Amino acid sequence: MRGTTPRRNQGMADPVLASMVRSMGLDQAPSQANRSPEVAAHNRRWMENGRHRDGPVSRDRIEIKDRSLMTAHIKAKAGWL
Repeated sequence: MRGTTPRRNQGMADPVLASMVRSMGLDQAPSQANRSPEVAAHNRRWMENGRHRDGPVSRDRIEIKDRSLMTAHIKAKAGWL
């Protein structure tokens, strides 16, 4: 299950952005064409990790007894990613 919130596709996969960019005679959105090598590498890594990020939601539920500790774990993982 991916959730019930509609989300837009990113980059040129978004049909609205793609039609606007093509109507201006461009191949890419200017904001995406002028990325630094560091930002481009980060975005490639993010997309490569998508196969792990977009997997099925586990049916097994874990009771969280200490929410502040779990919050700290989640923030640490987010910082690492």
